[in-house]
Amino acid sequence: IRNNSSTASSRWLSSTQLYRALPHTIDVTSSSSSKRPFSATSATTTPSAPPFHKILIANRGEITLRIIRTARSLGIQTVAIYSTADAKSLHVQMADEAVCIGPPASSASYLDIDKVCEAIVLTGAEGD
Repeated sequence: IRNNSSTASSRWLSSTQLYRALPHTIDVTSSSSSKRPFSATSATTTPSAPPFHKILIANRGEITLRIIRTARSLGIQTVAIYSTADAKSLHVQMADEAVCIGPPASSASYLDIDKVCEAIVLTGAEGD
């Protein structure tokens, strides 16, 4: 574990809460990919206190970088998971914490839900 902070909590994160907390213009919960009406206040207004303080991002690549940047702008700490092959990846370097969850094979790391859940508990990532 690489830890740049000392805060921990026992709450779990739901994807709905993350979706509601992050600025967005596309409704990913509907079956169509139509855009929501854009509001200048929706993109610039952030909650006074985020609904959670630390999230684990179970992904890698560009989407993970976007989530990390947005979470940071909202004052939310991030935890990245990675395989040994991805140890030097940008998402690992950018996250507040990083946890190695196994060997390069996805089936033995990213897709192993027990290892992902163990990383959540170990880091104190939160949500409901």
